[in-house]
Amino acid sequence: MPSRARVDSPPMPPAPDPAERALDLAALGFEVYARDVLRPLIYPFCQRLEIEAWQPPPGQHPPITEAESAEYVPVAPGWRWGPKWSTCWFRLSGRVPEAFAGGEVHLRFSTATEATLWLDQEPKQGFDVNRDAYRLLREAPAGWNVRAHVEAACNHPFGVVTCDWDTADTKRRWASPEPGELEFAEIAVYDAEAWDRHRRYAFAVELLRSLDPSSSRARQLLAARTACTDAHKRGQIDAADWLLNQTLAVPAAGSAPECYAVGHAHLDTAWLWPIRETRRKFVRTSTNVLNLLDRFEDFRFLCSQAQQYAWLEDDAPGVFERVRKAVASGVWEPGGAMWIEPDANCPSGESLIRQVLHADRWWRSQFADRGAQRVEPRNRDLYTRRQSLWASGPGRVRASLQPQNRQQRDRRRKEEHLWQLGKCVCPQRTRLRAHHGQ
Repeated sequence: MPSRARVDSPPMPPAPDPAERALDLAALGFEVYARDVLRPLIYPFCQRLEIEAWQPPPGQHPPITEAESAEYVPVAPGWRWGPKWSTCWFRLSGRVPEAFAGGEVHLRFSTATEATLWLDQEPKQGFDVNRDAYRLLREAPAGWNVRAHVEAACNHPFGVVTCDWDTADTKRRWASPEPGELEFAEIAVYDAEAWDRHRRYAFAVELLRSLDPSSSRARQLLAARTACTDAHKRGQIDAADWLLNQTLAVPAAGSAPECYAVGHAHLDTAWLWPIRETRRKFVRTSTNVLNLLDRFEDFRFLCSQAQQYAWLEDDAPGVFERVRKAVASGVWEPGGAMWIEPDANCPSGESLIRQVLHADRWWRSQFADRGAQRVEPRNRDLYTRRQSLWASGPGRVRASLQPQNRQQRDRRRKEEHLWQLGKCVCPQRTRLRAHHGQ
């Protein structure tokens, strides 16, 4: 009889660490409490708005001036729309009730897609899966009429493809011919203390998940979270807040590095969406950041790619002026010396230098001294062209650009640009000097 081949059984997975499992289960319970109990308290009172919709033909994306005079039809939450990459305009109307008088009122909207809120023909806020509210009134007067337009784009932050982390319902919706779904459109009273409590609680849970389960800090934070949650369930709000604040006030170990977080928007000019959506995405990004800068005085922001700023100046000049003022005040930094963040494997070295020169002129023309740039391209994109830029060693590279006329030639002969290159590109901090003309 033929001998049977020996089949080795697969190794047994290691037994889960009891401390790690206990922490995961506790953190999961805290996340559910934050989502289902604390977050709804941010908007204790709300009122639905009247909703009307207008769908232009597929492939057409009309501006706000055309949308204001279009013919709309009434719709209600749950209404589905599409197809992918299409645009749907929503017209919202309503009145602030007497019960909202004196409170901070937000406009909340969601179609489970990206969208832009327009008031008086100006973009005010971007909506997407991560944000659904705009501060409409700081102190609402009773009877104030609400009238707004929302430009909804039938795509999400990653285009129209789904990701591994998306739910089964989300994947089925984006596989359907009408993936857009009107979820809600309302005005709501905003409770700032409830928002702060929810964010601190959620941050503490995120911190707990990032710690070593066996560390004393993890055990301390777990005990504090449990006590804080129990106090809140008993209605002892002040005690719960005190426990939460005391826990977060404990500093990190003395050996821990000190880090500073700066807001940043890395928006690919061309990736999973058409250029048209890049332009609309940057309008949303800019309005969202400007609103955050208004709310948080210690917030700072960095954003690259001069091309997108130039589009913003054309598409939303009022927003661009607000960006210009933010740059002048030092809270918004226009960073990135190139016109866009390009692929740096295919273009020649001269092409990359032209990008830098063209962008640098534009940055300086718009933001003066605050537009001065340093070349720090992404190091993963600079492999094949590094040799052509630094063939002469840690010296200087000359890029000769042909002037188009005598005036340009005379001006370029006087121009000289000097940049310091980041260590991620050249450890010796090679200096790159680009001369025009000659």
